[in-house]
Amino acid sequence: MSTSNDGYPHLHSVARDLGVPAESLVRAFEVERDFHERILAEPDPAARKRMYREVYETVHPIYGTKPSDPGEDCSKYPVVRMFRKELAGKSILEVGCGTGLFLRSVARLLPHKELVGLDTSAPVLPGAQNGISFLQADVTDFKTPRKFDVVFSEHVIEHIAPADLHAHLDSIVNALAEDGVLIVCAPNGLFGPSDVTRIIDRSHRGRTAAQGTHLHEPTHGELMEQLERHGFSCFRSIFPLMKVRNRLPFVRFNARLMAFLERKPLLMGLLHALRFRGRCIARFDTVLICRRR
Repeated sequence: MSTSNDGYPHLHSVARDLGVPAESLVRAFEVERDFHERILAEPDPAARKRMYREVYETVHPIYGTKPSDPGEDCSKYPVVRMFRKELAGKSILEVGCGTGLFLRSVARLLPHKELVGLDTSAPVLPGAQNGISFLQADVTDFKTPRKFDVVFSEHVIEHIAPADLHAHLDSIVNALAEDGVLIVCAPNGLFGPSDVTRIIDRSHRGRTAAQGTHLHEPTHGELMEQLERHGFSCFRSIFPLMKVRNRLPFVRFNARLMAFLERKPLLMGLLHALRFRGRCIARFDTVLICRRR
């Protein structure tokens, strides 16, 4: 397999960032691009469920993803501190928990009730540990044995095909207690692509659509519209720029301001123009904190 930059101008820089061999990234991109095209065209929900399972069972070994060591340092401390006011003392379901780093960080840093992680892919799910339990279930359509105070979803919703989004959000609604809180974090398409498609375009200026397992990278406005249809309200967000928000972790503001700013082409153009080594440095994710009505 050729690993030249022909067609993949940012291959080797992304490979260095991820610590993944260039040959593996090309292979992952080919697998994910084929999945992306096929699942968006697939009308059968059962077939789509098989496709999700198959693609992650294929690409996790390519990226070297494996169950994490319970003794390793947790990398999600900043995220837990950011949402401390929503998480402390709560029962928490993490949808798309991966190797469980976020829940382990919660267990170490915060008082809490029950902690449960749910994900599709058995190869990366750890066993029960530190009072945390894990469920293998299809994240697009799942049921939980009990209700939770908080559902946390970090970089999951962009992996859900539009045809499955209704079932996914219904599952989250059904997993939440009355007046429960949903926290959703996703890459913002205005600063994409954020998946393996970065080997083609690493500028983070929204010029190239994601072509891998990110099936849609939503803006604040797009995601709020979907969540409102499923009965969520009281939308808040955190400070968008990472260097500032880490110093102001308790700041919350009306997320409709973010949606308003996203619709201003002049402002977005100014943000895209703030670049270092060809990449936009003013980019921000889509982050929503909302309540079940």
